[in-house]
Amino acid sequence: MVFESGCRDKAPTPAVLKNISWNSRKKARRDQNEILSLQKMVEERIDSEKILQKVLLHPRGVMLWSQRSIRLFHQRCKTDVVYIDATGSIIQKGKGKSAPFYVYELVVRHPNKGASPVPVATFVTCDHTTSSVTYFLESFQTDYFRLFGKASQRRPVMIMCDGSLVLLQAVAYSFCKISLGQLLQMYYEVVTGKLRDEEYKIPILHRCLSHVMKNAKVFCKKHCPQNYRMAMHVFGLLTSAATLVEMEDTLISMTVVFSSPQSGNNVEKHFRNLQNKMLNIGISGDETVITDDDVELDMGPTPFQRHFEHVIAEAPVHDEGEPNEYYSATFMPSLVKYFLPHAPLWSALMLGDLGRHGRGPVYKNLSKKFERCSQLDTQNYTNDNKTQGIMEKSQYDLKRVRFNRRRLTRLDDFVHIYQISHNALLKEFSDSNRKKKTHRVDVERWKQRRRSKKGIYVSPLLKPFPFKKAKKSMVLTPIAEPLTTTPEKCLEGEHLDVGPLQKQHYLQMPKDKNLGPCWHGKNPTEILLPCRLSRTQQAPKGSAITSILHPEHWLSSDEIDFASHLLAKEYKEIDGFQSSLLFSALERGGIVDVCIYDSLSTMLDNNTEQALSWMLRPMEDQFVVMFPTVQQQTNSSNCGVLAIGFAYALCSNIRPENCQFREGRMRAELIKSFRTGKVEFKIEEKLCETKIKQTTVSVHCVCRTAHNKEVMVQSSLCHGWFHPTCLNIPSDAIFGEDDWHCQNCDKS
Repeated sequence: MVFESGCRDKAPTPAVLKNISWNSRKKARRDQNEILSLQKMVEERIDSEKILQKVLLHPRGVMLWSQRSIRLFHQRCKTDVVYIDATGSIIQKGKGKSAPFYVYELVVRHPNKGASPVPVATFVTCDHTTSSVTYFLESFQTDYFRLFGKASQRRPVMIMCDGSLVLLQAVAYSFCKISLGQLLQMYYEVVTGKLRDEEYKIPILHRCLSHVMKNAKVFCKKHCPQNYRMAMHVFGLLTSAATLVEMEDTLISMTVVFSSPQSGNNVEKHFRNLQNKMLNIGISGDETVITDDDVELDMGPTPFQRHFEHVIAEAPVHDEGEPNEYYSATFMPSLVKYFLPHAPLWSALMLGDLGRHGRGPVYKNLSKKFERCSQLDTQNYTNDNKTQGIMEKSQYDLKRVRFNRRRLTRLDDFVHIYQISHNALLKEFSDSNRKKKTHRVDVERWKQRRRSKKGIYVSPLLKPFPFKKAKKSMVLTPIAEPLTTTPEKCLEGEHLDVGPLQKQHYLQMPKDKNLGPCWHGKNPTEILLPCRLSRTQQAPKGSAITSILHPEHWLSSDEIDFASHLLAKEYKEIDGFQSSLLFSALERGGIVDVCIYDSLSTMLDNNTEQALSWMLRPMEDQFVVMFPTVQQQTNSSNCGVLAIGFAYALCSNIRPENCQFREGRMRAELIKSFRTGKVEFKIEEKLCETKIKQTTVSVHCVCRTAHNKEVMVQSSLCHGWFHPTCLNIPSDAIFGEDDWHCQNCDKS
């Protein structure tokens, strides 16, 4: 029917148009019986034009492709990604207890950006098993060999599918010719640098990111509901990990943050490490829409699962201190069970240039192959293949364009409509290549969709997460009026006279109030400095030493201790290597000057002030801390390397503020130092002017330490401040009305 533009007076109702469409499909049927109609459709076409290839009686199903689509697959699969996915809701479920019909499609990408993907083979069935899908893929490859011969066999360079175990196993058997377990074993050899087969031609099997992130969404809501957003962002870090070392570093920090029952400096350190990674993640946003429900895959033990279990078991979990707000007892164990066994199928481990994973002729050949492919304009093998939305665009075209949202009841109706659209798509593909332009109709219909938010969990974090600390329960404690004068005022040099008690008021204090540093019953003046080098130090070995080369790797305490051990062994006349805080101290007229060399230019907090005073024990009431301007690190993980470099400069009688290191080479130089047993870095002279900042730190009590939020009591005679735990001050003097004076006042 044709009507004049703008005139709808004589237009039939939607019900009438639907009836006309149904009568048209009914006339196109070859027979009233569905199976006989399909059989006649198979016999009508000659082999060169035949699209309906096989008809299955039980379970019911059809397989559709043509010689032209096989040639297109042969042309595109060598240097491009092949996609396979399944969808429903096109053919209605039959009567009785039959399973619903699913449409499996093997799709290649159109080389022109924005054009519709082209399905090269389609399988409609109600049998959703690995054997059924494998039979479909093997039948397609059989016709491929008949047309081109086995000598010209071309496996796809990369195959992308959804997360169902049926598709993963079927693709592994059909295109890789090995089981899924054997494929993961081979991928493990690739990423660990142990691949020896120079004729490596196994395709890369990868899961669609949208399906992975939907699994992660359900997983994080179940196991980490209080910190759901952060857990999703951290999972996005795992999907972007391009090397095994990078994934190990992320997993160690995740284990410390989510598996530590108590919080502490170690938890906060690894939290900052994760946050820095989230701020600098380099994956573009995902523009796909999730349509199918997937389940968590329990694939049993694999090389990756065993490897990551060992890595997670060695993570320094924190079990002392305040409760950890990020703690989840089931998060990491479930991650190891359901996701990490097949990590290369959803992360970036097997994407891009595989030559980065190792050395030798095998990895050189992989890099050369990648470079050749990256120069082709018609491929997307070297691009970010996780976020292109090709599979979702193909499913959208199938449901909304080719079948126009129809719900069919017979397979022969599906085949009739499919044949028309299949020929049209192939003609569009050949025309667009010849005319070098895209057809705007499908592009505009695709763009009219209401897009969901781009992949916020795999994109750089816009606003950092604040580190959560447990809220302390507060109690009301009566204190005397004179104690309202805080120790901070005394630190500033104000000596206030304590007047007589006038009234009591209440001050909020935590239940676990700190009455002073814990000296374990010893005399604070006789406590020795902490010694970290008392045990025998061992050099890092195996993967531990090679992981140091990764720019995002944080040096562990054992690695820093071993470097300190080598320096202390070579420079026996220099003391101070037992301290984890790098500083130099000089006494000048009774006043101690301390220089701190910090590659991050962080502020001096109360904890550091108290640690410094504890190690120095100055006799005077204060000491000076200076911060010379030293070389600043370019990332958040080089602080340990530069600290070792500054210590080497001091041992070599060179001021760290006057030297410049080659930061990019320091990790390799550190590994060489570990192997030779002698720390050595190349130092260049610093040309710019050195600036020095300084601050004064006051010390108190007989322990000669700085104040760090703990309770202190002021002597009524000398006005000095003292810890209750250091001098056994009675509780009446702390919270009561009694005056108190120190032991020095008693002597005088």
